[in-house]
Amino acid sequence: MPDVCGQVARELSLDPGQVEAIVRLLDDGNTFLRGLQQHKEDLGGPSTSRASSPRNRGWPRSRS
Repeated sequence: MPDVCGQVARELSLDPGQVEAIVRLLDDGNTFLRGLQQHKEDLGGPSTSRASSPRNRGWPRSRS
């Protein structure tokens, strides 16, 4: 992962530590969301939600 973070840092003109921090935040957020999904399933809710649909992920497919 450090090699990839270094490459991304160079591409975006960021410090490698900043890129690693961003990756950790994204990973922590993803872990949190998986936990919420599991809790919802444990309570008997549906396994999918609007938040997990492709159009609501928050990452645009193309930049304008």
